[in-house]
Amino acid sequence: KETEKCSYGEISRLRLAAGLRNIKNDSLGYIGMLPVKFIKLWVGSYSNLFDIKIAFRDITKSHRAIQDNFKVYLFKFFNLSLSILMLSFGVIGMFLASRSKVWKSAHILFLVFVYFSAVHMVLIAETRYGAPALPYLIMFAVFALEHIFNQRRRNVVKE
Repeated sequence: KETEKCSYGEISRLRLAAGLRNIKNDSLGYIGMLPVKFIKLWVGSYSNLFDIKIAFRDITKSHRAIQDNFKVYLFKFFNLSLSILMLSFGVIGMFLASRSKVWKSAHILFLVFVYFSAVHMVLIAETRYGAPALPYLIMFAVFALEHIFNQRRRNVVKE
């Protein structure tokens, strides 16, 4: 309620202060929240990057809200779906890269992803803070897709 009329900067400061209080008061509970914070960091509609003030949960509350904001709803749904796919294929790509000969050069990109994840999961897990590391996640997702297509092509050629 205290964030209703605040800017993003003020909201971030309030969330950071609340996060630090949570860590101080319940460290083990906060550690248990890290997987949720990881998902929140990498999966989202990126509304704040595009300055969309309507929250996804507000649009989906009623059919009328969806009708009134249909283009926004589609845009947010597309971004949410894309971020889920990107994270899924990115993690698969990291796993595949770690088992291949490209790992020697790919581990640096992996460390950048881990750094962004670790720092922002602890402080403020919001999709906009993960955006600078998205190109590295995209590279791993493309690596996974390429591996899957090459594997499929090899199987077709064998038959």
